[in-house]
Amino acid sequence: MSAPVDLALEADPNGPDTQQVDEYLGDDAVYTRTTAGQREVVFNQRALAPIARSLLLLVNGETPLRHLLDLLDQQDQRMAEQLLRLVDEGLVELRGHPRQRVR
Repeated sequence: MSAPVDLALEADPNGPDTQQVDEYLGDDAVYTRTTAGQREVVFNQRALAPIARSLLLLVNGETPLRHLLDLLDQQDQRMAEQLLRLVDEGLVELRGHPRQRVR
C-alpha cells in the first residue's frame, strides 16, 4: 500500500479525524458512483463545480485516486475538497465504505 496523497486539509474542529481523511485520500483509494451519482451524471441536476463534475465523471469503481488526480491535473488541495464534497453529498463513496460522511 502506498503512502496517502498529499492532500492535507486545513484543521476543522467539525471535520473528519486524520485517520479517516488518510483513508479517504490515500493513493490507492478507489471510489464508485452511488445511484445518486449515476443519476447526476445522466441528468446534470446539481450545481457542481466544473472540477467536481469532471471528477464525478471519471469515478468508475476501478481507478485509484492518484490516477484520477493525475488525469485532472489540478491542485491536490482543491481536488481533496471537491472529492470530499462529492462523498458528503452522497454522489460517490469509497469502495467498501458505503454511505459514510467524511466531514
